[in-house]
Amino acid sequence: MVELRVPRLADRPFEAHFQALIRQSLLRSAEAEYAYHRGAGHGLRARRAAGAIDRLKSVQWEPGANVALPRLGPGIRYLTRVVWGGCVVVLALVTARFGIHSWATGAADLGLIAVTFAWFAVSWASDVRRPRS
Repeated sequence: MVELRVPRLADRPFEAHFQALIRQSLLRSAEAEYAYHRGAGHGLRARRAAGAIDRLKSVQWEPGANVALPRLGPGIRYLTRVVWGGCVVVLALVTARFGIHSWATGAADLGLIAVTFAWFAVSWASDVRRPRS
């Protein structure tokens, strides 16, 4: 039986290709943004896009390398939980003092909703930014 052997071009050819594809896409997007703003006469926006192009070109991209993104520390995650718990306590106290149909209860409820969204955002950011091996 004859065994076919395919020469190995890279350790991780798909990852290297995908990373190059993403880099080229980001670069083309920044160049298109620069051309648009320059053509429209937006000097500050064109300069910002030119800075993005320079930053993208200056990054050393290694094929197949995982880029570690900054994670949110455990302190901010703990703080959002504590603030959320405090908002729940404030909402309970305000509801007991002023009743359900008061402006203070509505304000406390909106504060609790805002802190809940912040908690989800912090939790999502800390999970998504973990480098994958």
